[in-house]
Amino acid sequence: MAQIKRDPIYNFFKYLDIEEGSDCLNWVGNKSKGGYGRFAQRLFNGKGGTIMHMAHRFMYKHAVGDVPLGLQLHHVCENKSCVNPSHIVPVTCKENLYASSTPPSINASKTHCKNGHPFAGDNLFYWVSPDGYKRRRCRICNRAKNMMYYHQRQSRKSIGA
Repeated sequence: MAQIKRDPIYNFFKYLDIEEGSDCLNWVGNKSKGGYGRFAQRLFNGKGGTIMHMAHRFMYKHAVGDVPLGLQLHHVCENKSCVNPSHIVPVTCKENLYASSTPPSINASKTHCKNGHPFAGDNLFYWVSPDGYKRRRCRICNRAKNMMYYHQRQSRKSIGA
């Protein structure tokens, strides 16, 4: 029996739901751990198989075009399951980070350390943590921490001597 070959767009649209009171087109199909829609496109090339797409990227490509090189897609509506192309804009990685409300974006937008010192000028330096991430540090607080550590070591040496 011959296999019916459906257009991937037809299969895609059956997983959309319009949210009441919103312009969002919500993806109700398979989702990633992060909450983004995932869409499997079957291949009918004689070998079978599937290609997995991020649902918002698939919709953007078919409605607008390819994502410009070096840019990421950002959900303006802050709804990860939304695939409405008018809610998705290409931005740089830095713009995407600052536009979201995730913990890394909140930390990146901080202008002062927890003790009120500015993250600017000579007081700011970058440190690469053991996990390989580049992190901002306050020079004043770092110096105070190092001095406290130094004095603790000195007091332990004098006790043991």
